[in-house]
Amino acid sequence: FQPAIDAASESDTILVSAGIYTGQLTLASGVSVESTDGPAATIVTAFDGPIVSANDIVSASLQGFHIAGQTPITTSVGIDLISSAVVVSNVSVSDLHGADGTTVYTNGLAAIGLQISGPFSVTLSNSTIEKITGGRAEVDSSGQGGDGVGIAADGDGQLAVVSSTVRNIAGGAPGMALSCVTCCDGVAGRSFGITKEGPATLVIEQSTITGLTGGPPCRPNGSPYQCPHNAGDATAIRTIGGALDVRNSLLANNEVYASYENAKSVGIAASNGARLNVENTEISALFVIGTGTAHSAITAPQSPYCVPGHGSAVGLWLDSDDNGTIERNLIQNLQGAGLSGQASGLYARDSQHITVTNNQINNLTGGSYWYPQDLLEQATYGIVIDAGAQATLDSNRISHLYGGQGAVFGYGEKSRGGETVGLQVVSTMESSITNNVLDSLVGGNGANFPSTWTGEIHNAGNATGLRIDSGTCTIQNNTVYFMQGGDRGYPSDIDGQGISIRLDGILNAFVTNNAFVSSIVGVSSTTNTYVWDYNALWENTLDYSGIVTGSHDVRLKPAFVDPAKGNFHLQFYSPLIDAGFSAGAPDHDFDGNPRPFDGNYDGRAQTDIGAYEYQAGPPTKVYLPVILVTSH
Repeated sequence: FQPAIDAASESDTILVSAGIYTGQLTLASGVSVESTDGPAATIVTAFDGPIVSANDIVSASLQGFHIAGQTPITTSVGIDLISSAVVVSNVSVSDLHGADGTTVYTNGLAAIGLQISGPFSVTLSNSTIEKITGGRAEVDSSGQGGDGVGIAADGDGQLAVVSSTVRNIAGGAPGMALSCVTCCDGVAGRSFGITKEGPATLVIEQSTITGLTGGPPCRPNGSPYQCPHNAGDATAIRTIGGALDVRNSLLANNEVYASYENAKSVGIAASNGARLNVENTEISALFVIGTGTAHSAITAPQSPYCVPGHGSAVGLWLDSDDNGTIERNLIQNLQGAGLSGQASGLYARDSQHITVTNNQINNLTGGSYWYPQDLLEQATYGIVIDAGAQATLDSNRISHLYGGQGAVFGYGEKSRGGETVGLQVVSTMESSITNNVLDSLVGGNGANFPSTWTGEIHNAGNATGLRIDSGTCTIQNNTVYFMQGGDRGYPSDIDGQGISIRLDGILNAFVTNNAFVSSIVGVSSTTNTYVWDYNALWENTLDYSGIVTGSHDVRLKPAFVDPAKGNFHLQFYSPLIDAGFSAGAPDHDFDGNPRPFDGNYDGRAQTDIGAYEYQAGPPTKVYLPVILVTSH
C-alpha cells in the first residue's frame, strides 16, 4: 500500500485491511496509516530493513500493524525514523536479527526494533517490541557480537514510551577463535531495552522492559574447558546526556553470563545527564547466568588457572548526573557473583544533587571480594553515593543483603567472602541521612581450603549498615538492626565483622536519634570530628569502638513491635519514646507521620529515637468503683 501513502495529502488517513504485506514502507508528512483489524491480523514484512521508515516528516502516525522480519530472519531494523515527528501506537515489532559476521567482515551487526535519529519528536504507545538478536561474529575469528536493541535514539528532541513492552532482546555471540588458543579477544554483543544518546529527553511511563540477555562469552577453541572471556552487558534503560523520566514501570528478568570480564545486568544506567527522575518503578530479577543459587558457593572453574566467572547486577547506575530524584521504587532480587561481582540497588557517582527517598531495596547477593580490585567496585551494596556534591537520603528500607561466598582457585590470588554495606556515602561534600531502616545484612562466608589446590586462606566478609567517609553529614533517626559478618573458612582464619555504623576519613558528622541494635559492633569510628548523642544501642557484642559514649545515649531494650519480622515500630512502653533530640531533627518519620509527637504524654513533645515516631493515642483511663466493706 505504498502507492496509497505516496498519493495521500496532508491530514489524510489511510485504512489498511487485514493481510500480509511484503515490502518496505515510507511514511509521509501529515498522513495517518491505520489498520482496520489490528496487529494480529495486519502484518508488514520485508527481507531488508528498515521495514518502515520516515525521513524529515512531521505529523505522521502509524497504528495497528505487526512489523516483522521474514524467515530466515535477515532484517536488522524494524522502524527507522530520521529527523521526524511521528506517533506509533498499537504496533508490534518482532523477529529481527543483525547480520552474522563473515570471513571478510567478522563482526556481527546490531539489530534494532525502533531506531530514531536527528531532531525528533516520537511517541510510542500501547506497543510491543520483542524477539530481537544481535548478529553472531564469524565463528573462527576474534570478532565481536552485534548488539540487540529494542529502541535506540540519538539526537535532540523528545521520545515518550507509554504503556508499551520491550522484551526478549539478546546480544550476539563473539567469535570462538577455533584455530587459536590465545585469540579469544572478541566481545559478546550487548542487549539494551532502550538506549538514548544526546541532549534529548526520554520519558518512560507505565511500561515494561524484560527478558534481556547479554551475549555469551568467547571460549578459545570453542572449548568448555577454556576460560570464558568478555560476556555482553544487559541494560534495560541507558541514557548518555539529556534528561530521563521513568515512572510506574517494570524492569525485570535480565541476565548476563559469568565471564572473565565483569559483565553487568543493569536496570537503569544514566550518565552526563541534566536531570533524572525515577519513581514508582520496580527493578527486579537481575542475574548472572551460570553461578548457582543465592548464598551458594561458587563452583570450581573449568580450569585451575582461570579466575572464576563473575558478573554484576545493579539496579540503578548513575554517573555524573546534575540532578537526580529516586523515590518510591522497589529494587529487589539482584544477584551478582564471582570475584569482584557486585550487587547494588543504587550506585551514584559524581552527582551534583541527588535525592533518594521512600525506596525499598531487598534481597541482593553479590560476589566475593578480590583483593586486586577496588573495594568500591564490588561486593553487595544497598545504596552508594560516591564523590557527589549534595545527597539527601530519607525513609529508605534496605534489608536482606548478602555477601557472596569466598572462592579458591589455583594460582594464589587472594579472595574472601564478599562485603555487604547497606548505605555508603564516600567523599560527598554534604549529605543528610534520615529515617532509614537497615535490616539483616550478612557478610559472605570465607572459603574452605581444598587440600588438592594451592592458594591462600580466605577470610569472611564484613557487614556494615551505614558507612560514612569524608564530608559533612547529618545522620538522624535511622534504625539499624542485625549486621552480621560472615563465617570464617577452613582452616580457621578471620570471621567477618557486623557494624551498625562506621565513621571514617575527614568527616564532620552530626549523629543523633539513631537506634543501633543486635550487631557485633554498634559504632566504629576512626575520626574525632563528630557530634554523637541521643542514640540507642542494645544487644551489640561491643557498643562503642573509637568513640565516646553520648551522655544521653539509651542502652536499654528498645521494645520494637516485632524485629524478627522487620517491624521496628515502638511499643507503648519503649524507652526510645520522647528520648531523642528535637532540634534539627526531621519533621516526619519513616511512615510520613509528623515529628515530634508527645508519645509519653508528659505534656512535652520530644522526638523519638529511631526511624518510627510512636503515634498511638493516650492510654485509656479506667475508673473502678470503690467498695467499702464494714465488719460486724
